[in-house]
Amino acid sequence: MFYLLLFCIFDNEKLNQRTLEDTFNSSGFKALFRLGEEEKVRRSSISERLSKIDSNYFKEIYEQMYERFSSLYDQSENRKI
Repeated sequence: MFYLLLFCIFDNEKLNQRTLEDTFNSSGFKALFRLGEEEKVRRSSISERLSKIDSNYFKEIYEQMYERFSSLYDQSENRKI
């Protein structure tokens, strides 16, 4: 779900359940994430999954990514980016 959300944020102007469904079911997304062509998802399934995701999941992802980024660059380099 995280990769689908992230991919859609960068690839689409609008982020909604229809674009999430269309993106997941696209050949490009499936090839990029090594999913079988037979794998499909429906909007109702996306809606249900999103409603059950604990917000701490996204907080933890952010903190992990921030920690990795910070370890690669010092503060002066971070300001340039």
